[in-house]
Amino acid sequence: MDDTGYVFIPKGCESANADCKVHVAFHGCEQGKSFVDETFVTDAGYLEWAGVNNIITLFPQATKTAMKNPKGCWDWWGYTDSNYVTQEGV
Repeated sequence: MDDTGYVFIPKGCESANADCKVHVAFHGCEQGKSFVDETFVTDAGYLEWAGVNNIITLFPQATKTAMKNPKGCWDWWGYTDSNYVTQEGV
């Protein structure tokens, strides 16, 4: 995971008593910060949708590694270990 991630907090969610939901937006392969900077965050349509619906949106960023994950994908096929689909995974 990248050291940098992004969060969008709509104006309607800034007060302590706001009733807001949270959504996590996972980018696709080659769509993280190291590939496209902030393009996925700003251009995927989440900001408009979240702003209108008072949804705080988190944008974690996967990073590329030379041997196991050169395209910077989230681990949906098990490159970390065989427990990738469980809470026991790396």
